[in-house]
Amino acid sequence: PEMFNFEGGPEGFFEYIRVEKSKFLEVVKAIQDEGGVVVHAHPKQVMKSDNPDDYYFGEGAVIEIVYTFNTPAVLNQDTIDNYKLWMEFLNRGYKVINTATSDCHGTPSNIAMNAVYSDAKNGPAYVKYLKQGDLNSGFLGIKMSIDSNPVGSTAKYTDGMKLLIKVEDGHIDNYDPNESYRLEVITDKGIAYSNNITLPFNLALEVKDRKFYRVMIIRESDGAPAAIGNPIWLEK
Repeated sequence: PEMFNFEGGPEGFFEYIRVEKSKFLEVVKAIQDEGGVVVHAHPKQVMKSDNPDDYYFGEGAVIEIVYTFNTPAVLNQDTIDNYKLWMEFLNRGYKVINTATSDCHGTPSNIAMNAVYSDAKNGPAYVKYLKQGDLNSGFLGIKMSIDSNPVGSTAKYTDGMKLLIKVEDGHIDNYDPNESYRLEVITDKGIAYSNNITLPFNLALEVKDRKFYRVMIIRESDGAPAAIGNPIWLEK
């Protein structure tokens, strides 16, 4: 729409200002030009639109998909709605990064998590990997590359490329080794690989001519996402 309509959350305690779309996109660009990153927080919970394009802030944008506000469960309707929106972005060829949040605004919560392999434990380092898209939602860490191209990057497709995946780390508060987990390699053409895994896990696959590759890990007892990896995009 020409004017974004934010509802201010389910409590109604506050109200977001009305912002023209063109003006908001100017703000997004200004932040990115300064080296920052814009995250569309809990998009389907605070914005009213059935058109996925209304949630799209341009290449390099980030949206929260795993959302656990006021719920002890990773799998909930908010997460499902946001995940569907992200899949719409990918299906339309948009390069958008996913992330997770608890939206606690208080005592930290470890229900919704992100896994990032950082060279430093500070805010600027995290922002760097967030901008690159080199992280994943969830309590299991996914290491993935296509040849030397990391998660979040765009690679030029050539015959003989290899997809390399390693999963070996789980957060102590959430990962239960007695649970059953299924890893899926997903492309724009569908599922390229699906199997139950135990940690540590390694996989190498031949890359085909696809628009992207990404990894998702499902906890089979309840279908909850243990990890939702960001894509590596491919172009000719």
